[in-house]
Amino acid sequence: MTNEEYVAALKHSALVIAKKQVMAKLVATIPFFSLPFFNPLALLIVTRVLETAIMKTEMGLFFLYTDVRVNAQASRFVTAALDFNEAKHLGTAKEAKLAEEKMVGAFRNFAKFSS
Repeated sequence: MTNEEYVAALKHSALVIAKKQVMAKLVATIPFFSLPFFNPLALLIVTRVLETAIMKTEMGLFFLYTDVRVNAQASRFVTAALDFNEAKHLGTAKEAKLAEEKMVGAFRNFAKFSS
């Protein structure tokens, strides 16, 4: 795997996790955004902001890339993120869902979400 592929896989994984976390927090904080018309609109806006922040900038991925190999939790997250990326592109929908759940679990062990 090349450096570019490695960073792209980590960015994609960060985007998937961030989108779910931000939308869950947004709907929990402002239930109005769970309504059928507003939820897709909010998801579109959140996706655009996160894509810009994660995919088009180096937001935090420099330190993640350089420090990610220093501990077992980080290694497990990287493995799970790469497995998710592969399952999403080559596997079935069920395999992708299972790989995503594994990746989110590994990420939670690697980085603590705070409210």
